[in-house]
Amino acid sequence: MGANWPFRLAARARGRRAGLTTLGLKPFASGSEATPDGLRNADALAMQAQSVPVADYTTVNPFAFAPAIAPHLAARHAGAEVRLADLAGWLRPLLALERGLTLVEGAGADHLVLPDVH
Repeated sequence: MGANWPFRLAARARGRRAGLTTLGLKPFASGSEATPDGLRNADALAMQAQSVPVADYTTVNPFAFAPAIAPHLAARHAGAEVRLADLAGWLRPLLALERGLTLVEGAGADHLVLPDVH
């Protein structure tokens, strides 16, 4: 079970029963698999499925990487540069949405250093 289980549990148990709108966000996902629609991560797909109304996948997970390694290393491996301004620009309008429950999942909890994010 991924780190997003609190969101999935809350969305299922309280959100839908109480009629709340919900939004689960996973900014960075490594270990994503190639699909006809692009890279997809199982945890991000689960968060998307519990979001009401359902959000586009790229809204839930804008930075998806294939290697199942720390996201900053996966981004480097993919040749992607993730800047703090890009992350903030993605997140601000989503937090402004009027949702009953919004959860933004972090990457690696407090054990992950993102030295290349600036």
